[in-house]
Amino acid sequence: MTARTAIQMYSTICLLLTLLIGCSRGKLDISPQHFSQCEGLSTSVHVRWNISENDRPGAKIYISDVNHQPRIWKVVNPSGEADTEKAIYDGTTFTLRDAQGVLLARRTVTAESCSK
Repeated sequence: MTARTAIQMYSTICLLLTLLIGCSRGKLDISPQHFSQCEGLSTSVHVRWNISENDRPGAKIYISDVNHQPRIWKVVNPSGEADTEKAIYDGTTFTLRDAQGVLLARRTVTAESCSK
């Protein structure tokens, strides 16, 4: 194994551990997480979150996509749920962060193109 290969492997492992640790601190569910574009290019989703087990007073849910930087979608209590407008496209990502900005969970909506 070359030094370059070892560094790449180490970097990959560090990234995976960071994602696993960061995403296990809160619960974030979106439904549907996958939709067919035969029904339209966008959809609305139901978002449910829970960080009450972590003794965190509140959080923010950010929304982003491949063309836009993350922006605050909602400032939320430790647990709750809400619906989006029908403006969620393939690749839209929801990110749950605590009041200090620590990543708690992340989910991405995916879409299947219509083959009609």
